[in-house]
Amino acid sequence: MKIAIAANGAKMDSLIPDNFEESTFLLIAETDDGSFETFKNPEGQESIGMAMVREILKQDCEAVICGVIEKEAFEELAAAQITRYMGANRSAADALNLMDTYKLDIIRVPKGEVYDPDTHNHGPANCEGDKDYA
Repeated sequence: MKIAIAANGAKMDSLIPDNFEESTFLLIAETDDGSFETFKNPEGQESIGMAMVREILKQDCEAVICGVIEKEAFEELAAAQITRYMGANRSAADALNLMDTYKLDIIRVPKGEVYDPDTHNHGPANCEGDKDYA
């Protein structure tokens, strides 16, 4: 399985920045054999993250480990059903190990928004009738 990791370096000991768009590299880790490839963020400091999103989609990654994500990039990743994990301020290797053991939080909303489980929306279905707190 391929996992993208947005990091500030081209090695697995590189740190994941607070914001996805600030990442200077994208590491694509293959969990089956432990190998990884690196891609430099072509947008640099003026990044909005879309070049990295395109690479994640091109590489057919199942998840991305990163910091918070701006709305445009977040919506593209969510639409492609790519799971987003919070790994900010950890090394890429540490975050990948934590993801493997289900110890990383899922990023549920874009930067600046607050996740409210009582008002979430997951398409045409509505959970209101499903609540049973008795």
